[in-house]
Amino acid sequence: MPLHKVYAALEAKGWKLCRDETGDRYARLILPDRGAELICDLPHGRQFRCCWSVSDETFTRACDHIHEGFGFPVFLEQWQQIASLDDIEGTIKAGTEWALSRDMQALIRCLADAPTNLPGLAALMHLASLAVLGRSDTLKDYRSTFATGDRLGMPPYIKEDYLDRTIEFAENMKSGG
Repeated sequence: MPLHKVYAALEAKGWKLCRDETGDRYARLILPDRGAELICDLPHGRQFRCCWSVSDETFTRACDHIHEGFGFPVFLEQWQQIASLDDIEGTIKAGTEWALSRDMQALIRCLADAPTNLPGLAALMHLASLAVLGRSDTLKDYRSTFATGDRLGMPPYIKEDYLDRTIEFAENMKSGG
């Protein structure tokens, strides 16, 4: 199934086509209290597949404040195989319903309660979730531990300035921001 047909079906349903920094295409739909994305992939010689993601505005702002340009953070649904254009219509409907049914606060609390040694971008999302929940005391403890040389198992890209920005966002959230 050609990707241009998938993208045309998405545009017909109100999705905006976008490209990330590497040129990969995805589609975004802004819903009343959150945004949803559909990442499409057609591996060479393989069947078309897609993956849904969802986030809310506050969590997205937190991620961008901590790591400028991070963009749209994701709470992912598993990759799904799509066999035909008829399937994509059902997938668009099911994905939109999936995005609307996610309990964003529960997802954020789950990430906040996760261990600090999460790999890759999940570590940034852990910090952002703590910030959204206003858990500045926890973040200050992280910063103190970092100052002793213990990185809490976080990836090397997480630096003390990330923690400073995370604490700043958390303090703003605590004061009603």
